[in-house]
Amino acid sequence: MTTSYPVLSPEERKPTKPMKKRSAWRARLIDAERGFSFGFRSGSALFTQIFIGLSIIVTAMVFRVSFAQWIALIVAMAAGLAAELFHLAILLIADSLDSETPQKAAKLSAAALLMAMIASSTVILFVLGTRLSEILD
Repeated sequence: MTTSYPVLSPEERKPTKPMKKRSAWRARLIDAERGFSFGFRSGSALFTQIFIGLSIIVTAMVFRVSFAQWIALIVAMAAGLAAELFHLAILLIADSLDSETPQKAAKLSAAALLMAMIASSTVILFVLGTRLSEILD
């Protein structure tokens, strides 16, 4: 006696799990984590930022910067990282569209990224330079 089983498609073979409704703050946190992971996979700019950021943190620990200087360093590094993420987002959108306007937006975001990095670097160099001059005096 033979029994014939129905042939299931790949979609039908997947187990179905009930989708849990996440709270809004948790969904935003998951989106942010996925955004960071996508940013790390899409280019080496974030790896460079993290490496330089860790170098700045170690240098600040060695120089024993004050609490206010720590705040300035963290805000400067966060602003640079946020500018890099915004630039990656605009590049992603610009690459998906075919007109000339998105390419101009990508160039504008590159200019904004440069300005944010110059400002961030200036604050970081000022804080660490001031602390170094205090140590050497």
